[in-house]
Amino acid sequence: MDVFSFVISQGMVADADLLTSKLRGCGIPHSEFERLRVTVSQVMGPRKAVVHVRGDHVSLTLRPAPAPSTEITMFAEPIRDQRAQPNRHGPDLGWQLHASATLGTNDGLLADASGRIISALLQPLITFPSATQAVFSGHPATAGSYALEGVVRVLEEAGVETHEAHDGFSRFDLMHQETWAVDAVHGARLVEQWQEYGTPKPGPRMISRGLLPTHREINETRRLRASLL
Repeated sequence: MDVFSFVISQGMVADADLLTSKLRGCGIPHSEFERLRVTVSQVMGPRKAVVHVRGDHVSLTLRPAPAPSTEITMFAEPIRDQRAQPNRHGPDLGWQLHASATLGTNDGLLADASGRIISALLQPLITFPSATQAVFSGHPATAGSYALEGVVRVLEEAGVETHEAHDGFSRFDLMHQETWAVDAVHGARLVEQWQEYGTPKPGPRMISRGLLPTHREINETRRLRASLL
């Protein structure tokens, strides 16, 4: 099973071309994809959509769109990865949601056996060593994210150099650089606070942004470019 979440607004979806590629990559029959595409195009929004792909079958569930959430608190103590199928969205979602719910924050850090940070529990991360550079994780246990691809695309168009960290992140770098979590529903979200030893600490922000857009500007660009699946 693979699970994809996104927001539909008057039939339009942010990064629809990238989402389409991910869905088709699951081997969905053409007829099933066309049925999904027509259904999504007729949704009056905004609504949160959850698509479950089970073999050749696709199901769509519509829920109320969540309130905007563009700044978050991240639990700073790494949590050991227990996913059985780390390169897919869906099979381990139950464990991920349970682990996240116990933290008392929006999300937490997911670590491999050596302590390298793969991603957040529920979403990929992107961090900024400078106003001209962005780093995202290419760790072997990272699940692909069309939303992250969309954010990276906008950053590159703005002139920001993007780099893939093939072994993930160090916790120190994440906590001492501006860091975003990229949620398929909420978009890019600034890690505004890190909760460490029960105490919230402010997350760094880029003082001189140069070419670097803010996370809110990235989200607005993606929203304005939304299109049909």
